[in-house]
Amino acid sequence: MKLRWKLLLTIAGTVLFALLLSGLLIRALVSSSENDRMRSSILNQLNDAQAIMVSSGIRSLGATIDSPDLPADLASQAKAGYTAIYWPEGASEIWAAKPIVLGSYQAVIAVRSDVSASVTIVQNVDRALWIGGVASVLAASAIAVFTSSRLSRRLVSGAAAAERISDGHATEVLGEISQGKDEVARFAGAVDRMAAELRQKAEDEQRFSADLAHELRTPLTGLVAAAALLEDSRPAQMVKERTARLRRLVEELLEISRLDGAQHEIIREPASIRILLDDVSAELAAADLAQSITVLFAADAEEMILDTDERRLSRVLLNLLRNAAEHGQPPIQLTVSRDELAIRDHGLGYPQSIIDNGPSRFKSEGGWGLGLLIAIRQAEVLGYRLSFENATDGGAIATLSWAKTETH
Repeated sequence: MKLRWKLLLTIAGTVLFALLLSGLLIRALVSSSENDRMRSSILNQLNDAQAIMVSSGIRSLGATIDSPDLPADLASQAKAGYTAIYWPEGASEIWAAKPIVLGSYQAVIAVRSDVSASVTIVQNVDRALWIGGVASVLAASAIAVFTSSRLSRRLVSGAAAAERISDGHATEVLGEISQGKDEVARFAGAVDRMAAELRQKAEDEQRFSADLAHELRTPLTGLVAAAALLEDSRPAQMVKERTARLRRLVEELLEISRLDGAQHEIIREPASIRILLDDVSAELAAADLAQSITVLFAADAEEMILDTDERRLSRVLLNLLRNAAEHGQPPIQLTVSRDELAIRDHGLGYPQSIIDNGPSRFKSEGGWGLGLLIAIRQAEVLGYRLSFENATDGGAIATLSWAKTETH
């Protein structure tokens, strides 16, 4: 349920409960007051009628003597010597009776009075309470809708801005909802400050990566040249391998630094997916990494032409296949369809952090390094979607998706 409806129901429910409670109290007070007034009035009428009857022998004020219309219960109480009132619930008149001595004869004097005016007063109070209650609930609901809608719009706007920040729009701020002095404004201000700190940390990381790569590149070039002059022995081969690996790491850091830039040149040209994969496989074969890779095409994808930046897409595929070969287990299956390409190995699978949050430049688990980060950044530049998951029966799956409109 949305926040605005929760607030509306809460406010309307609170107002309704308060009105119901106060209405019942007011109704009880009015009803009790009218009851006391009518009882007092009928007793005064009875006493006055008795006094006039005793002093002058004249029946007045609607008094009756031993009336056959007198309710039986009231008559029996009066004959027993009591002054009694009879007013059954819902009746339109009230009776009062008491004993009276007329010479040597004891009789029952009684009076009655119409109570419709009192009943009307109570009914009018009930009607006013209902009308006032409904009007109050509607007014409170309207105010609640206005207030909650404004609050909800601010929160929705803030959530959208936060999602854009998480999607990489580093300059996004929640400034629109941070105006004012309420809790939402304080929350928005805190998010803006947190986002600014995260942007600063990300920029510091990017500068550190770029500076480190540039500082290492020059001495590393000399190291590679020196390693190439070593004789062909096992120790020399190990030095060459480690040097090549270090050089690749530095090149990857430099590539990530370039990908962190705001502008990227994309050269889209028609490219055969089969030829592109053949070129990538040849490059992997040169590094002795292509033996366990199997390529499978869907029936309508084998001759597919993709409008893409071939260099960037090759980089994505090369990094994904290299990671599968180096950190997974054979067999490695590459499946191509019209709208996506999936690479699966049969190793232990991706770390959960990569599945949940994607690869990070300063976080490495189980050998998963910068290659996946470069792949996902290059895919983003191309406008493709690269996702990571683990197969239910074991193994890692990387899926690269593109728009069907880019194929022909």
